[in-house]
Amino acid sequence: MEKAAIFLNQLFDVLWTPLSKTPSYLDILIVSAISALLFLIIFKKTSNQDMIRYYKNKIIAYILEIRLYKDRPALTLKNIGKILGYNMVYLRYTLVPLVVIIIPVLIISIQLFNRFGHMPIQKDKGFIVCAELDKKVVPNISKTIEKVQCDTSDGILVETPPMRIISDGSIYWRARVIRSEGNDQFIRVSIEGEPQGVDKKVLTSSIKQGFSPEKRKCNLDGLFVDNAEGFISETSPFKAVTVGYRPATYPFLAWRVDPVVLYFILTLILGLLFKPIVKVNI
Repeated sequence: MEKAAIFLNQLFDVLWTPLSKTPSYLDILIVSAISALLFLIIFKKTSNQDMIRYYKNKIIAYILEIRLYKDRPALTLKNIGKILGYNMVYLRYTLVPLVVIIIPVLIISIQLFNRFGHMPIQKDKGFIVCAELDKKVVPNISKTIEKVQCDTSDGILVETPPMRIISDGSIYWRARVIRSEGNDQFIRVSIEGEPQGVDKKVLTSSIKQGFSPEKRKCNLDGLFVDNAEGFISETSPFKAVTVGYRPATYPFLAWRVDPVVLYFILTLILGLLFKPIVKVNI
């Protein structure tokens, strides 16, 4: 599963190349439009369109009958029961295509979040770095934690001495971006005298490649979030390394929402617009 996550990240880096010069909001709109068409086609190909149309018409017919005979309570109750029954059958025919659609929805949502979910750290802005030791690999946390150190690229300055929390096996530093040109800024946490360290990218300008606030060892959560920069080796003494980014939000009407929510909203709206074009019953 770790290799699959890395492969998907690399694949989407290539697929995102045509969008390298476009604004982020336009990227989300384009991906939503492509997704809406893709999901409608998947739904059409994996569902029984004739039966969906049949039961959908049945439901609409009984709803109209309720409005037509609203002065007959007994008939209204009977029709409500039929509507509920036909709704259950209708859901049975839509369940399989919806399950199939969930897979690309998850993959695309993760890729969008990896690229647009957080704001780059601007020049002269401070941020928090956290390194967490793996208690399964490190036998003596209290002794090892004193040897943990943080090195950085030339554009980043560590401003504070490490704050060590032995009970959690965590170490914190405050750092600041002093040069934001390029996208090669990084931090490296390591243990004094040990050759194996962990490099973590620090994004200081907008790019379309994936990045994550946290780089961690592969686990179930890591397959869905914080996987944009690969995974820490299982033999590493570090469990996770985190950089404190600010969440990114995008305007929608009177609100500001995160990119995944915006993606869902736009995909739903565009799906309704494209539905007559694809000629699919939902």
